[in-house]
Amino acid sequence: MNMKSIYLLANASMLALALACGGGGGSTSVPPVAVTVATPVVTAPGYLAIGGAAVTISTQAQSGCTYAWTISGDSTAQMVSGQGTNTITLTATGKVGTTVQASVTVQAETGGSSGIGSATIQEANPPVVPSVSANTVNYLTTPGQAVTFSTSGEPTKITYAWTVTGGTLTSGQGTATVEISTGTPSAFPGSLNVACAVTDIVTGLASSGSITLPIFDPDASAPTTPVVTGPATAKGGTTGLVYTSTAQAGCTYAWILYQINQMPQYVTAGQGTTTATVTAPAYTATGSNQYGVYITVTNGGGQAEGYVNLTVTQ
Repeated sequence: MNMKSIYLLANASMLALALACGGGGGSTSVPPVAVTVATPVVTAPGYLAIGGAAVTISTQAQSGCTYAWTISGDSTAQMVSGQGTNTITLTATGKVGTTVQASVTVQAETGGSSGIGSATIQEANPPVVPSVSANTVNYLTTPGQAVTFSTSGEPTKITYAWTVTGGTLTSGQGTATVEISTGTPSAFPGSLNVACAVTDIVTGLASSGSITLPIFDPDASAPTTPVVTGPATAKGGTTGLVYTSTAQAGCTYAWILYQINQMPQYVTAGQGTTTATVTAPAYTATGSNQYGVYITVTNGGGQAEGYVNLTVTQ
């Protein structure tokens, strides 16, 4: 055998060995790494507010795993988001004392190993939304003015937390009544917002309410009382009723329809201008059909209101 034949034979043997071992463009099959699932620990609040904001429920993240959640105990309970992840949100509109169970099955993507965890949450009513009042004050005219704000509650079951924007809380934090010092706005009209969050000390559930008052320049003149003109009567449901008021320099304008409560939804066009288009509410045979079409005119020195009566007919 000559040297050329020996060389070719040797190379042929090496090629066969390489192909047998996955060479020549092939690939080696690597078995998946087995994942061992740790027992899921589900974290959830002790209570959720009936009809309130969604609560967050979670379990620890585990690499290479899938998550499947189930909710039981109350047919009103709804998973808002998060199915397939390690964190979900949940709401419910059941009854006080009803419990909701959130369970999760964590499964290794490679199969085999899995784990189950759960948590129980009790449904409860949140505190009544606090109605914050400024003791009949509707606006402020002096920066630095001391104003008392209060809200109702059950002192033995509720805690209070106040926040202020546009002023300074000077006393009363943690109680139902506080005193606020009005701030000096960078431009008039400014505003003072006072908010109160109340928390049930048993359930930890909270509600909040607030009030915003304008701050006017004590050295500036307020607008004059606006005169409103427009239809005094209209059939129920009539559209396109036009009401106007005279323009005043440097002022802004806000229209509402009023009957016991403000009804701005009936102002269909012209909000923020001196001319508004209004739709008459439906006639009612059992209630009042008397309304007021109001405009509030505001500048840096104050505000003024004017209105015209509207009687809705059948």
